[in-house]
Amino acid sequence: MKKSLSLLVAIAMVFSMFASMASAATTAADAGKYLQGLGVIKGDQNGDLMEDATWKRQDLAVLISRLMGKEAEAKATAKSHTYTDVRGSYYDGFLSWAKEESLMQGHSDTRFGFDEELTYQQFATVVLRALGVDTSDYAKVPELAVEAGIVAEGLDFSAKAKRGDTYVVIVTALGTEVAGQGKTLGEILGFEDFIPEVPTISATATGVKMIEVKFDKAIDDSKAKFAVKNGQATREVTKTSYSEDKKTVVLELGTKLFQGETTVTVTGVSEADLVATFTAEDEKVAGIEFTSDKLALGTKVENSATVPDYKTASVGYKVVNQYGEDVTKTAGGSLQVLVSKPGATATANASTGIVTITIPASVNSFFQLNETVVVNSVLRLSTYGVTDTETFTIGQPASVDTVEIKGLYNADKKELFTNSTFSDFIILLEAKDQYGNKLKAADIKSGVFAIAQNPGIFTIDIKNAVDGQGENNDMIGIPLTAPANNLKFDGVNKVTITTLFGGKTATLDVEVKKAATLTTFTLGNPSEVVSSGQTVKIPFSAFDQNSNELKKFSDIGTNGSKVNITASSGTVVIKENYVTKEAYLEWTAPTVNSGNTIPVSFYSNVVGTANSSQISITVQPAGVPQSITGLKDINATLAVGAAFDIEPKHIVVKDQYDRNVTLADILNDYKVTVSAVTGDSVTLAGELNATNKKVSVSAAKAGNTRIKVELIKVADNSSVFTYENFTFNVVSLDSLTDFTVADIAKISNKPGHEVAVKVEGVRNGAKVTLPQSAYTVVPVSPMTYADGKLNASTVTGNTYAWSNNEVTLSYTVTILSGNVAPIKKDVIVSQAPLVATTLEQKDNGDLKAKDLVVTGPVANVSNLAAVLGTVKVKDQFGVEMAAVTGADFSATVISKDDGLTVNNNGQSASNVSVSGITVGKSYQVILIAKDSNVSITLRVVADAN
Repeated sequence: MKKSLSLLVAIAMVFSMFASMASAATTAADAGKYLQGLGVIKGDQNGDLMEDATWKRQDLAVLISRLMGKEAEAKATAKSHTYTDVRGSYYDGFLSWAKEESLMQGHSDTRFGFDEELTYQQFATVVLRALGVDTSDYAKVPELAVEAGIVAEGLDFSAKAKRGDTYVVIVTALGTEVAGQGKTLGEILGFEDFIPEVPTISATATGVKMIEVKFDKAIDDSKAKFAVKNGQATREVTKTSYSEDKKTVVLELGTKLFQGETTVTVTGVSEADLVATFTAEDEKVAGIEFTSDKLALGTKVENSATVPDYKTASVGYKVVNQYGEDVTKTAGGSLQVLVSKPGATATANASTGIVTITIPASVNSFFQLNETVVVNSVLRLSTYGVTDTETFTIGQPASVDTVEIKGLYNADKKELFTNSTFSDFIILLEAKDQYGNKLKAADIKSGVFAIAQNPGIFTIDIKNAVDGQGENNDMIGIPLTAPANNLKFDGVNKVTITTLFGGKTATLDVEVKKAATLTTFTLGNPSEVVSSGQTVKIPFSAFDQNSNELKKFSDIGTNGSKVNITASSGTVVIKENYVTKEAYLEWTAPTVNSGNTIPVSFYSNVVGTANSSQISITVQPAGVPQSITGLKDINATLAVGAAFDIEPKHIVVKDQYDRNVTLADILNDYKVTVSAVTGDSVTLAGELNATNKKVSVSAAKAGNTRIKVELIKVADNSSVFTYENFTFNVVSLDSLTDFTVADIAKISNKPGHEVAVKVEGVRNGAKVTLPQSAYTVVPVSPMTYADGKLNASTVTGNTYAWSNNEVTLSYTVTILSGNVAPIKKDVIVSQAPLVATTLEQKDNGDLKAKDLVVTGPVANVSNLAAVLGTVKVKDQFGVEMAAVTGADFSATVISKDDGLTVNNNGQSASNVSVSGITVGKSYQVILIAKDSNVSITLRVVADAN
């Protein structure tokens, strides 16, 4: 018997102890901690078990699910309840599950009694239901509870049930001897040696893409897995950083958090999931900060010499959000800077983070060293503004003061070997001027001296320094250059960077390891059947001289360079996976006539060695569609009047080798018909063929209809296969009493952001597809509803009480049959500017995109604006941003094949190009959205002229 289920029995056995709690042999705090270890209670986000608090009605649904070992199932249950007083979405699954399991009911179909304090009578009612006792007559619950022996006479059933008291009762029962058994209840249930070890957690946002999770005890970081849900959206955890004591971990997310309840679930560190919730905020600008209290004089050239310019001065600044993060480039708004110097004007450049103050030539005034200047800055945003006033003194022109080397960086986290592509490895550094301002690559090229001690290993050139390097694209990088004359020396090379003014030095020892040498190569057989003309991957294993397995393409090489592979028929080639950098062996089988087979032998030999390998593969005749094994992603239960289309994607077709066949690819030679075998509850029209790719299904009347799906060969109209194992169940609208309306968490008021309102019926736990005529959707004006979608594009202006660019409105769904109360749903309307949030891939003309690789003709891949066209950009609402241009993204090439030259690297994608490309050449580029700083890293390969 599971411990959680046993605990339910324990509660039933000890309810009679409610009247004598004062005699309990343990404290509420200790009892709570014990039960917390069992995973039955979890406390609030700070770990407080709230012993003096009462139970809320909704919390009992969560508790009972844990006692029955059904917490995950209950939480994941689709919302089916119709209570309108439930706030938020966290309890929807639990309340729906409890209702469906007949464990808890609301006061009515529309009122649950959310946040009401739970009484002992209500608590006893739920336990009785769990024990199978009929509690339909609520007034008889006290009598039934006494009769069942779960409570003692004299209990005040109307009293509020305190959490701490219930904790003590359960734990005390576990230590009480059961009459006639000679053992305590805990011994019977196997709890006597249990020591609670389940950690408690709390979570809070520490950045727009960062969450800090704290544990009350150290955890095993090798086992912990984290999942984050922000409102209705799942957030990918891209990085975890643990404290030294393993009690704190910082989660870095792939996308920003938005306003709403956020849940962090930790698995792998205890039997039960650990869950912490907090309310996330939308990012908002909180202030303006300057990086120094000095205004640095500018410079100019006079008589071929660089001298101070007493007409200009500058200082670094940044705009920060509520977490202190730098959002200068993405904050938007209008930054106005006013200065106390008569006649001077100031401009702020968000891309560089520099405020430049200029005295016009027409003004007879100059800056003086140590002069005091007051700067007032105002950043005006859409609904509010932030200000800052600072007093500065004029200082000498900025120069490179310090350089800090951060390390050697490779985007693919590869090690550096003598056969590596050296330009893929970057010396990362951060440079600052004497005022503490961060400098750009252009600032340091004439301000530092950089050298690699041993040019036989590699060299560096400060003129090649570029911005936007490192994991966060925020550092200066100097790529390594391969040694001259194709030298292949391994060893440690010391990199030294020295500032020209002040002579401050930073060093880094970089090790270049000797490249592995391929010594053993063994072919393997494909796990699946190979048929006529099919292109398949041939498995292999490869090892170096030290018996280390080799997988990288650079270690294995092209066919013939390090290993020779031949096939008696067909074409075999070694290729590179540009994402993983691993090699794979691809073979295109020969053509085989029907009824025949062809044996093909393969032979491999490592160049310069005696190592060889042989295999044989029998090529079978081409695969042909042979059967239909089912229908997928189709709802079998429909309400009268509902209609939808069966499309090729819904039909599962197999060939004679039991391989999936994509129906859409074979409709020139085959067609599919759908007809009724028994019943007439649905009407079917059309067939799936080369010109018509759908079968229309309409629910005509209540009843069942079993259908026949037939695969037919077009050439002779012969039947290939018939599938008859799918039945439509059509129900009348009047027979439905439960309906669900899917939540719409947030909708933008920008055009093109309409959201579908999904309404379904529920019958015997199954979702029922409804016709749109079965209900009406009436939104609060000026929102509109048409063609099944909610539209908020008219919700604009200052009429609404906008808070952080959001306002909550509502819409009502009315079912037009039966006696179902209208369902009111809230929706958050956002007027926030649209920003790039998700970057995906798509083909763009001759450029093909897949698995973070872009391939195409030389002219196309040379142009970064064309490469950007392979990126599908979606905003924070999941809608594709169609008007994205090269000016909206920066493009930084982080590695490239030898012989390639990058022009305007790090600038807008519309300005960056790569020259010297020939077929087979490639480069890796980071494309960064300027409005949100989200990025995508692509390998771009020229595969044709």
